Amino acid sequence: MVLSFLAAAALLAVVDGEAALRHERALAALGPHPFGAPRTAFAAQYVAAELRGAGLGEVRLEEFESGGRTGRNVIGVLRAPGPAFVLIAAHHDSAPGGDGAGGGPAGVLIEIARALHDDPARPPRTLVFASFDAGAAQGEDAAAGAREWLRRQGADARALAGALVLGGAGAAGGTPTLHPLPRPDPLRPGRGTTAPGWLVQAALTGAAAAGAPFEVHGPLLGPLQQPLARAFRVPLPGGDAPLLEAGLPALLVSDGPPSISWREPGAAAGPADPVALARAGQALLGAARAVAARVAPPTREDDWFALAGHVVGPAGLWLAGALAVAPLLWRGRRVGGALFAARLLAAALFAILLWRHPVPALCALGPWLLALHAGPTRLALLLGAAPAAALAALATGAALRGGLGGSWLGPLDWAAALACGLLALVPLPAGGGGGGGGGRRAGRGRRAGLPGKGR
Repeated sequence: MVLSFLAAAALLAVVDGEAALRHERALAALGPHPFGAPRTAFAAQYVAAELRGAGLGEVRLEEFESGGRTGRNVIGVLRAPGPAFVLIAAHHDSAPGGDGAGGGPAGVLIEIARALHDDPARPPRTLVFASFDAGAAQGEDAAAGAREWLRRQGADARALAGALVLGGAGAAGGTPTLHPLPRPDPLRPGRGTTAPGWLVQAALTGAAAAGAPFEVHGPLLGPLQQPLARAFRVPLPGGDAPLLEAGLPALLVSDGPPSISWREPGAAAGPADPVALARAGQALLGAARAVAARVAPPTREDDWFALAGHVVGPAGLWLAGALAVAPLLWRGRRVGGALFAARLLAAALFAILLWRHPVPALCALGPWLLALHAGPTRLALLLGAAPAAALAALATGAALRGGLGGSWLGPLDWAAALACGLLALVPLPAGGGGGGGGGRRAGRGRRAGLPGKGR
C-alpha cells in the first residue's frame, strides 16, 4: 500500500533541475559567503524569498549567534494535521575559503518545497523546510545553525518523525547517496548512534519509487564503508549530527559518495550540473514522502546493514553470525579437549563482538570463521582474510588523508577480535569433524598395519 502510494505520488511531483541551477548561480553570484560573513545574510534572504515564491505561507528568518558570529536560519512550513513533522534541511552558506559556489543544496530545497506545495498528493504530515546557516562551516562552528534550530524546538523536537539533511548537490554524474555515519551518543559514552534502520529503509524505498535510487556510502565501496564507519570515527560535519546526538532520527544525504576521507560529500568539482541537481532532488523528494508515510518503531535500530536496497536488521545480523560460526563448531563437536575448547572460546568472543559491534564484527570475522570450516588451507585463509584485509587497507587510506578520528572499538574489543581470529586457526585432528574419534581410530589402525579404516 505504501509502495503504491509512493509510486503514484512520484508521477505527480518532479524537481526542476534547471530551476535549482538558477538558485545555485544566484547564490554563487554573491561571492564568498561563509558563516558569519555579511553576504550570508543576503543568501538567507534570497532563500526565504524563494520559499515564499514556491507557495509556502509560513516562512521566517531565525537569527542566532555562535562564537561571536551572527547567523540566520531560514524555516518554511507546510502544515498538516497532527504534531508530527518531517524535516528536510540544507544550507545556504558557502565553504570557508571558497569562491561562493556550492549553493546546490539550497536550490534543491527550494524546488522540493515548490513541488510538494503544488502536489495534490502531499504527504499527510507537516513538512518543515530548513536552510541552515553554518552548514558548510568547520570546527566549532560546524552545524551551528542546526544546533540552534534544535535548541529552539525544545520539547517539540520529540515530534520529529525523521530528518533528511542534504549536505551536497550538483556534482556532475553524481549518484544520490546516503551517509549514515555514527555520531557520539551522550547516553552511552564512548559509543555511537547512527540513523535508525527504518529511516534508511524508508529513504531507500522512497527514492527508488521516485526513480532516483540511493546508494549507501556509494555504489562501489559502500559495503566496505559501512563496517568501516561503524568501527572508526568519521569526523565529517553535518546537520544530522546535532539531531542524532539528541536521540532524534536523522540521515545525511548527498548526490555523490565522499572521498575515502569522507570530506565534503557531494561537493561539486566544477560547475553544478542541472541533471545531478534534479536527480538529487528527486531522490530526496521520494525519501521525504516515504518518511512522512512511515510510523517509526518504538525502539532504536542502530544495528543494521544495507545491501541491494534493503536493510538487514539486528535479527538478520545475528542469524548471519550464527551461520558463520556454527560450521566451525559443528566440525569439531566430538573432538573435545583443549582444541575444541579453543573453538568454543573463539565463538564466545565472536558472540560478544557481535553484540557490541555487530556490523564490523560480522563483516571482518564472519568470512574468516566461515572459510576456516574447510580447514586452515591456503585458499581458505586467503578467502577468509580478504574482507578484513580490504577493510584494513581502506582504513589506512582514510587515516592517511585525515578522514578518521579514532575508533568506536575499545582496546578490549580489538584484543577480543585478534584472539577470536587466532583461536579459530587452532587445527582440529584429522577426521575430527565427521565421526568423533574416527580420526584417532584410523591412526591406530595405520600404526598397527591393519586394513580398512586406516586406508
